[in-house]
Amino acid sequence: MAKKQKNTNSMELDTGKFLYKEIYEILRKDILAGKHRPGSRIPSADELADTYSVNRLTVRKAVSGLIAEGLVYTRPAQGTYVAEGIEEILSRKNGDSGNGRTLNVGLVSKLLVTDNIGFYHSDMIAGIHKGLIENRANMTILPVTGKETEAKLFEHVRNSTLDAAIYIGPFEQMALKTMVEKGVPAVILDFSMRNSGTDCIFIDNTSGGYKAMEHLASLGHRDFAVVTGDMEQPASNERMNGVMKAAAEKGIPEKSIKVISGNFTEKSGYEAVAGLIKSGKVPTAVFFMNDEMASGGIRAFHELSKLEIPRDVSVVGFDNSAWSLMTNPQLTTVSAPVMQMGKFAVQRLFAKIKNGGDYSPCSTQMETYFIARKSTGKPRR
Repeated sequence: MAKKQKNTNSMELDTGKFLYKEIYEILRKDILAGKHRPGSRIPSADELADTYSVNRLTVRKAVSGLIAEGLVYTRPAQGTYVAEGIEEILSRKNGDSGNGRTLNVGLVSKLLVTDNIGFYHSDMIAGIHKGLIENRANMTILPVTGKETEAKLFEHVRNSTLDAAIYIGPFEQMALKTMVEKGVPAVILDFSMRNSGTDCIFIDNTSGGYKAMEHLASLGHRDFAVVTGDMEQPASNERMNGVMKAAAEKGIPEKSIKVISGNFTEKSGYEAVAGLIKSGKVPTAVFFMNDEMASGGIRAFHELSKLEIPRDVSVVGFDNSAWSLMTNPQLTTVSAPVMQMGKFAVQRLFAKIKNGGDYSPCSTQMETYFIARKSTGKPRR
């Protein structure tokens, strides 16, 4: 039998279990029992860490499980709150079909075109699909050629038979705001917009970029390249802001960071590294703003130079997608919970459909986690 560990607040945890799973189970039980009512704030990460005598990371992993299940959501700088419509979420999981009608939910995005769906968006769609299955709803991806204007895209939504929509950013903000106000019930995914009138659910890209640079700087690197994604996408700018914040805190001057434009594709990562090798000025560390570009960059190092990873150059990616496990060596990366984000978007959407005018929209920022694998090490040159 596993031994019990008692903390300062007389709460007992079974040390034979993963602590974050047990904390998740305790919080879940309290929410379902009504100890934490819908719309109320649960104790902060610091408070929970003190209650259970664990670190904040353990608490965050427990809360992430609740977010993925749709039981809670976070408000940046405010805290974590119990979701509305919990009874509906649970009844659907237990086989209750509600009013019995199958809803048709549309995925609307300029990025969901044939040559643009990488692991990031496929994981997001998988999370959405899982959530829709649990809610017995259908998913429709609107036909988008990639050349249509936003006005044309939104016209598709108006003329469709959708009951609800999930808008996957980025979008022109005023056009999107109009669609949210005048269109079917909707939530906004992977895009933050003030006064949107509905839920916005997005990744904390700034902290992700910060963690990548902090890791490399802590290893002793002082010469960097950053391969960006499309800088018209907010995620690229946010990740760059995090990089520069960490660099400033570590005393690294901007001139020590070479910024190279990419577009989130494997090819652009390969070309970025090819350019570095050709210039003869390869830094000791390269941060790619997604794993797909990092995979291309690693391939270029292997094919075009004798530099070894991580002996001669350290590489960090972003997303923790399938790409990160297919590289040699396996990729150190920032994990973005896109599948959880997709599933949570569905839970918030159905809470909005159920509660109508009583629904309170919020912004939810999904936290990133750093995963150190084999592609980073201390600089040797």
